Amino acid sequence: MSNYAFTSGSINVSAPEQSGVYAIFNSERWLYVGESNNIRRRLLEHFNENGTCLKRNAPTGFTCELQPAWSRVNRQNDLIVQLRPTCNRMFG
Repeated sequence: MSNYAFTSGSINVSAPEQSGVYAIFNSERWLYVGESNNIRRRLLEHFNENGTCLKRNAPTGFTCELQPAWSRVNRQNDLIVQLRPTCNRMFG
């Protein structure tokens, strides 16, 4: 997976409008892992939110991978266990 800046411009250029999983991070740690049927739309929603755990931790980048709908949640959960992101509620 490649890393991209967590900016609206970078999300619009680099995040696919397809099904998959994504992870958001800052310079110190993984912050959040999620899944969506449209990665770009969901990342933009995160970018525009206020007052959340994610935004309080000043995200600087994201990465993503395409996954079919049937495997997204399992892949997301595997990444949560592996990466232990600060803002996800479950750690396996």
